Amino acid sequence: MPASSIPPVETRLHSYRIVKMKPKSSDRADPGFDLKGASAPSWTRVNNCAEYKKHTDSPPLNPPDLTVLAGEMQPEQFEIGQLSRDQRKQIAEDIRNHKLNQRVSPADQFEALALSITAGDCTDYDRARAESYMKAAHAIRQEESAVSEEVESLAEEIMGWAKLRKISINPVQALKLAQGGEVTALDTKYRANPLTGELIVTGTDMHWRKMLARHKAEALISRWRQAAREV
Repeated sequence: MPASSIPPVETRLHSYRIVKMKPKSSDRADPGFDLKGASAPSWTRVNNCAEYKKHTDSPPLNPPDLTVLAGEMQPEQFEIGQLSRDQRKQIAEDIRNHKLNQRVSPADQFEALALSITAGDCTDYDRARAESYMKAAHAIRQEESAVSEEVESLAEEIMGWAKLRKISINPVQALKLAQGGEVTALDTKYRANPLTGELIVTGTDMHWRKMLARHKAEALISRWRQAAREV
């Protein structure tokens, strides 16, 4: 019979293995008896699909500090995801107040320094420092008010030039131009002369210009078609 290289066909779909026989009930210990630290008995098995028991009280992540006295005040600890309604409200208010404090002007900061110096017992030197801070705050406020009045006056001049040249610019855009910015009216970009307020063309928005040209062409074609129908 010629030699053949055909692999054998496996017909047995089950595999078996020899395992240790379970001890008799008389030889095994009480299943309820558990010795901590000892290895599991031979008759036990681990079921990875066992249902996990939920615990409402989770253990602390960090061990308590035994060096801290019981009556000593500790900082309040927040656990993310389990904040109460009052705690969330307090955190939101603190964030809002922090943002407001960041927007304090230099004049307000100088005034706060002066008030903090003169709040308690102060010497003549402290009073002189507080007075200098108040003078600096007053000078800053005058400068800010003068700049704002100048900007408003220039914005009015810009609006006058816009009406004269029939350029559609609103008061908000005029204020931006008075502050040195650039605005776009229809398809043209403008800046303003910082002295006279005259509008200066600085560029063209080609995308917007093409859209306007296409709109005008479509409107003209529709008028021609309507006139042709009437004839």
